[in-house]
Amino acid sequence: MSISQRRVIGMAASAVALLLATLGGARDAAAQDFYKGKTISIILSGGGTFESWARLLAKYMPKYIPGEPNMIVKSMTGAAGLRAANYMYNVAPKDGTEIAGVHGQVPTLPLFNRQGVQYEPTRFEWLGSVTSGLYVAYAWHTSPVQSLQEALGREMIVGGQSVGAIPVDVPVLANNLLGTKLKIVTGYQGAPEAKLAVERGEINGEFGTLLTTLRSSNGDWFRDKKIKIIAQFGVTRRNDLPDVPVLSEFAKNADDRAALELYLSRQATDKPYLAPPGTPADRLAILRKAFDQAVADPEFRAEAARLELVVDGPMTGQELAAFIEKAFQTPPSAAQRVSDILNSFAK
Repeated sequence: MSISQRRVIGMAASAVALLLATLGGARDAAAQDFYKGKTISIILSGGGTFESWARLLAKYMPKYIPGEPNMIVKSMTGAAGLRAANYMYNVAPKDGTEIAGVHGQVPTLPLFNRQGVQYEPTRFEWLGSVTSGLYVAYAWHTSPVQSLQEALGREMIVGGQSVGAIPVDVPVLANNLLGTKLKIVTGYQGAPEAKLAVERGEINGEFGTLLTTLRSSNGDWFRDKKIKIIAQFGVTRRNDLPDVPVLSEFAKNADDRAALELYLSRQATDKPYLAPPGTPADRLAILRKAFDQAVADPEFRAEAARLELVVDGPMTGQELAAFIEKAFQTPPSAAQRVSDILNSFAK
């Protein structure tokens, strides 16, 4: 190749590089301008702490988004998060103007139960998770069962929404994998209604409720010794619950323990946020960065603490997406075992 030919090729390569840089800069500029004057909606799949977290994000995220758009919260409860997840996957605009805060089950539910599921978790554009969460089982002070050991030989009535929600799924799994004798009442519209049922004596407690929510919403129950925590759903006993057994301690063998712990891994993503599949990459990058910056904001955390919300083990969008990808690489046998148990109950 002659010197002149090399010069021509070099000039052409430089021109292409300049063109790509110009186009990239134009795209970045367009993304920076996109949110000016816009409103971003947070679609919310639950109330209580779900709403508290969402309103905090709606307050703090906009200042980290170019153009500082307005951000509002819209409720879309139902089916333990499925209604909102299905909407975001199939209906929501894919332009970055709608995001969602969904139940912690949404990322991994299709591993175990496809009933009602109209989305693929690995195709969502994940923004991150505000916090992880520890779920526990508790018994009302008049319950005939006051320990996990007693639940192995005596009936305890617990309740929740439906299969797919932790307060129903976990007792179903506990009956099958641990040998507990839990009578499960379904049909409650959410945690607040189930807790009213506990106070009315309809059920003896809940077998799967977020500890931080329980402490913040029903602090008098602890103060007045109306409940007793009988199990925690983590991997090891927490320092603040040293005498409360971990649920998997009662597993009869390694396979049962693996199936139970796979299901309970969803606690790591207790308050996940997402955008629809196909959200433009530049806008997704803006939303992910704003999410991370908002959660790390000292004022955000101080206000969360005043609301008795705990930022514990938040995840970035990339970390959450990687967590979900890894979960879907789990050996099919463990997931199938959980699926078979839950589907059998649903029938």
